[in-house]
Amino acid sequence: MLADLLDIPELVPVFPLPQVVLFPGSAIPLHIFEPRYRAMTADALLGERLIALALLKPGYEPLYHTLNAPIHATAGLGRIVDSASCDDGTYNIVLRGEARVRIVDELVGRPYRFARVEVMCSSRPPAGEVSKALRDGLCAEALRCLGDSEESQRRWKRLADGTADLDHLADLVSACLPVPAETRQSLLAECDVQRRTERLLDTLRSLSTSHCSRRSQFLGRPQQN
Repeated sequence: MLADLLDIPELVPVFPLPQVVLFPGSAIPLHIFEPRYRAMTADALLGERLIALALLKPGYEPLYHTLNAPIHATAGLGRIVDSASCDDGTYNIVLRGEARVRIVDELVGRPYRFARVEVMCSSRPPAGEVSKALRDGLCAEALRCLGDSEESQRRWKRLADGTADLDHLADLVSACLPVPAETRQSLLAECDVQRRTERLLDTLRSLSTSHCSRRSQFLGRPQQN
């Protein structure tokens, strides 16, 4: 997946959203209705189908309708893998996370934000027993905290029995965490796989049983811009 992004366009659209963090390997359904983001989606569909989804920082509200609302510099680069245009000009899309990117420089000249970005590569996962212990612990905690239905239990068991590496597994678990978006953003920004996994394990272990059984209200639902 990451190898395919070595030739990403120099410029990509930037889609600022509150409460939403896109991790590599995860997918988010989005309903696009604002005119500026309808234009962004139309342009993306005609091009590489890539959009960088950036989390808005706290206090963004007064500047939301401008091109200057504060965003985090680390974003999730996603590819539109499914789309449907509606009769009213809106879109329903599914954005699949492809990579972490750093927003290097924003430019002007379009009704929506766009920027130069750099792909952020993860470090090599730890080897041997360290990697196995982290992976086993992560699978166990994910099953305990996020396996709140038979379907989700089957999903985490499949991942535990599968061949997903620690980097990919940590991102999949992070995407499902029922914690504030800023916490998930801090995990997105961490490129060291061992540190990210250790922080993720600490977060999972700190969640109460009742908190673990709930999902954030937006998870699994179409998000709206």
